[in-house]
Amino acid sequence: MTQINSPIERTKVKFIAGISEAEQFQKWWEQYPKEHQKKIPIGLAMIGRSNVGKSTLINHLFKQGMARTSKTPGKTKEINIFEFTLSTSPQEKFYVYDLPGHGHAKVSHDQKRKWDALLGTFFPLVEDWCLGVVIQDARHLSESSDLAFLSFMKQLSMELILVANKIDGLKNQSERHVFNTQFIELSKNSRWSAVFKCSQDEVGLQNVIAQYLASFCLRKLMTQRHLPDSDRPI
Repeated sequence: MTQINSPIERTKVKFIAGISEAEQFQKWWEQYPKEHQKKIPIGLAMIGRSNVGKSTLINHLFKQGMARTSKTPGKTKEINIFEFTLSTSPQEKFYVYDLPGHGHAKVSHDQKRKWDALLGTFFPLVEDWCLGVVIQDARHLSESSDLAFLSFMKQLSMELILVANKIDGLKNQSERHVFNTQFIELSKNSRWSAVFKCSQDEVGLQNVIAQYLASFCLRKLMTQRHLPDSDRPI
């Protein structure tokens, strides 16, 4: 594969906020247009069950050390928001939302309730201006929590892409055959606007994904610029 350079300005990624309460995120979202000339935040939601390599992929795509990595699932307990720019449009600000992992993390009932409320507020607010980057472990595609998430997303219009991560973890021909069969079937789901394979060692694959993320941001930017004044936030 021909290597493509990433359009993401990795040296300019900046942490904005860590939000753990639904009311906090709603306030941030509603306040944003007043502070940024009536613009709506355009972003990328990084989604995946616990321990699929989400933080590692975020670090490769955006900036090393940006997301905390851990062998213990459930370390991300809030929505971490980061600001980034693109080399083709350096004056514009875009956002990455690093979401809590869904699935098998061992958390308290109270913590789970807070997560459910936070994400239940997050998705309806951002759905028209955010790309959902759904990350799955290539060795364990379509676990029950992945299927539950896709069922939840049926009611929303958010554009989604699939990233089958950790393909370097497929150790033999049998595992690769099982993955390829499952990936072909999973790719047929009309909910995906694009599907990708990725590993932490293949910069070319990472940059192909980064190109898609950038194209989404620029497409939404063009849409926003052509909004009539009556549709813009106050």
